[in-house]
Amino acid sequence: MYVPLRVHGHHSLLTGVDAPRTLLERAAELGLPALALTDVDALSGVVDLARAAQKVAGVRPIFGLELSDPSGLPGRVVALARDAQGWRNLCRLASARRLGGDPGERDADARARDARLAGEHAFRLVDEVVTHQAGLVLLVDHPRLVLELAGRVDERELFVAISPASLALRRASGRERGPRNAAHAPSIRSAGLDAFDLPRRSADELLAMPKTPAPEPAVPAQDLVEAARAAGVATLAVPDVYLANAAGWPDHVARVAIKHNALAEDLPEGWLAPRPAHLLPAAEMHALYADLPEVAGPFLRTEHGALERTLAVADRCRFEPELGGTVFPTIELAPGETPYSRLASLAFAGASTRYRPLKPEVVRRLEYELTTIERLGFASYFLLVLQIADFARERGIPHVGRGSAADSLVAYCLRLTDADPLRYRLTFERFLNPARRDRPDIDLDFCWRRRDEVLEHVYGLFGPERTAMIATLATCGVRAAFRESALALGVPPAEANRWSRRLPLHWTRAHAAGDEDPGGIAADLGLAGPARASSASTSTRTSVGSSAASAPGFSPANAPGLHSAAPGAHGNAARTLPPVLAGNRIAELFARTPEARGFPFDDPRLQRVLQAADRLTGAPRHYGLHPGGVVVAPGPITDFVPCQRAAKGPIVAQFDKDAVEAVGLVKMDLLGNRALTTLDDCVRSLARAGIAVDLETIPEDDPKTARTLREGRTVGCFQIESPGMRNLLQQIGARTMDDVIQAVALIRPGPAGSGMKDAYVRRYRGLEPRHAPHPRLEELLWDTYGVMLYQEDVMQVASRLAGMDLAEADLLRRALQKRRGFEIRALCERFVAGAVEEGIAREDALRVWDLIANFASFGFCKAHAVTYGRISYRAAWLKTHFPGPYLAAFLESDTGYYDARVYVEEARRLGVPIQPPDVNASAATRWIGGTESDSTPYLRSVSRWPASVA
Repeated sequence: MYVPLRVHGHHSLLTGVDAPRTLLERAAELGLPALALTDVDALSGVVDLARAAQKVAGVRPIFGLELSDPSGLPGRVVALARDAQGWRNLCRLASARRLGGDPGERDADARARDARLAGEHAFRLVDEVVTHQAGLVLLVDHPRLVLELAGRVDERELFVAISPASLALRRASGRERGPRNAAHAPSIRSAGLDAFDLPRRSADELLAMPKTPAPEPAVPAQDLVEAARAAGVATLAVPDVYLANAAGWPDHVARVAIKHNALAEDLPEGWLAPRPAHLLPAAEMHALYADLPEVAGPFLRTEHGALERTLAVADRCRFEPELGGTVFPTIELAPGETPYSRLASLAFAGASTRYRPLKPEVVRRLEYELTTIERLGFASYFLLVLQIADFARERGIPHVGRGSAADSLVAYCLRLTDADPLRYRLTFERFLNPARRDRPDIDLDFCWRRRDEVLEHVYGLFGPERTAMIATLATCGVRAAFRESALALGVPPAEANRWSRRLPLHWTRAHAAGDEDPGGIAADLGLAGPARASSASTSTRTSVGSSAASAPGFSPANAPGLHSAAPGAHGNAARTLPPVLAGNRIAELFARTPEARGFPFDDPRLQRVLQAADRLTGAPRHYGLHPGGVVVAPGPITDFVPCQRAAKGPIVAQFDKDAVEAVGLVKMDLLGNRALTTLDDCVRSLARAGIAVDLETIPEDDPKTARTLREGRTVGCFQIESPGMRNLLQQIGARTMDDVIQAVALIRPGPAGSGMKDAYVRRYRGLEPRHAPHPRLEELLWDTYGVMLYQEDVMQVASRLAGMDLAEADLLRRALQKRRGFEIRALCERFVAGAVEEGIAREDALRVWDLIANFASFGFCKAHAVTYGRISYRAAWLKTHFPGPYLAAFLESDTGYYDARVYVEEARRLGVPIQPPDVNASAATRWIGGTESDSTPYLRSVSRWPASVA
């Protein structure tokens, strides 16, 4: 038996092939007791490995890192974490490899920090490993590293890694050896023949060696054995694994070709992993290493010692990251004060300002929310976000909390949001469910021009050594997977582009993974009766009729995204695929897509492309920068996560947002919003003209603004200027802020595509009666004409009909939205039983269940709609009353659905004269002259506008 201690997953981007779970499952099949994930210069697969290990029994995860040398010297160091100190040092090493130093260290000033984090060229592999050796087991694969590290690290923590590829190499003679590094140069033999039966090419046609670290070439085992003996360290049997199974080799070749924008047939062997590169059975490993000379170093000599020592090393590496906890940065408090006491004091003070007089229902809701926040341990998080919002408020930086944060009365009283959750009947459990440990997420939008001031404040407040932005890990969609696989395998670009454009832009594998159809679960449970009746019979029952169910073309059977993509879906009979493409999901998409008629499924070349693309879909492709995510650690950032530098310059955590939260760090989204900038610029320009406008107190049913909305004249208004939205505003005769809020939700793909939008419009215009799915829901859904429009509606329906508390109702919403069939079954039983207990007929309960089960996956968050709808209405109000100043501010923000010339013409249509640049009058920005009462307001452009606009 042995343990693979050098395994690379698909987080070794476009080099490793398999996900951590696949690797663990293969290890379990082989009976291996543990597996070490050691991606190249990255730790981004750590959380996936830890989560996968909870689902794959019998294989213990080991967390490690393979470090390449950016200087180009041969050899790699594999570092494995023994304990928490070792994990911290892994993070520091991974960060230093990318940055040149540890970003978690404190510096005297920014200049010293920049000099220390100068980039990977400043990274010294041996020196950094020696500095950060505590808690680590170190494996090296080259004689130079053995000799340089010997005596500088604990000999019991240093091992010489010998791979099966090294065993297959014979040491060259002195005459043949040449320069020291020549033996490690990549061979120019093409790898294409072994992978895809593609023709070989001559040496002069092959590509140059890339700069991106490739798998390390093997060193002859004899050289490694001699180095181990000389240094007095032990050898280990360590295969260099990039695949779970040998059958994955073609995928490895294709991904390496994609990584280097090359043809698979042109790849030099040195760009690829030395073979065998897959997980090997124990018996095969014993046979391979049977003749390896034993070098025990400081350990006792045993039979097949290099293999058995892998078990001993694995047994010492017991670190596992704690997932699901929460760590907060330190918040300064007064003596005797706790985070909860401070939060409660601020919340009640804010409530006294927001609500005059302070009503009992406000106090009750505040007490409930504060109790929940304290019980879940999130008081510090609210104070942390409040510090940032207070800074923006003091500096006059426009900002607003968006998303589900508007569901919280505490957030409203702290002025983190500006939508009254009591007025809009927003549900706190949608934001923070007391039945779950999910961390609250308060997203703040700031004026896009001044957001960097806020980020600088965050870095200054908590220290740059404790703060980082968040990376994103982009994955391959079906279009990109097909196109890039096709190009790598030699398909001409024109053909690859033509076919890839026929594939859906967005596609999910939820149903392919075996998720159940929520609308059909009642039948599976043996509960279904009339609930599965035809849509015609359903629509005749006034007590159960619904907006969606009564809409033409809408039924649970054709609701978008609710059923697996079976042959014949979308009204197109799927073509019969060749046996070699059976189960290939991209091939099935082509077969069902009318625009892809004529796809040559019998072409062997495209069959290889489809096979490679299907396995590439969903794999990590590259890192990116989250648009606003920031994390703050209670100590050095590298105690928790590794860091790297984004292309734009900032230091970012190497984890994405989910992984960052999994290890306990608090994520804050500090986003730029150009609409806030537009509103603020307009209000400030009016103030300079002596016109004071307070957008928080403008009437929400202003007659002039109602006409603007009703006529769809909202070009230039945030969220409501697209042709589809302007048409919707006309259809529903929008007049008030509440109408705009509902329109923001109705236009989303889910409600629009499911028939709810059309049902809402018909009911608004009196073409069909207003009715709710059940009489008990009439009052709840009165404002939306009986249409379940929001995610919060699902929760309220479950609460009112089935007696669920809102926390349990939120679990129902989440399960339906994420299509988690294993949860939905129990929740369906609970809903039906609860409804019957509440005196509702079983038949009606089942019909309502089918309705909410098919609705929940595409309902829209009401809190988000309220937040953005309020901004949209304010934009429409300003445009209506002050078109010149508003459009000038809008153009200055460089935003909008249309080209600048459209907004200039809109200004002309509204009677605002357009003046050309004037050296005596123009300023650095577009300039407004005149006021609302002025008969000749004008908008003056600057010279940087296109001539056609000016």
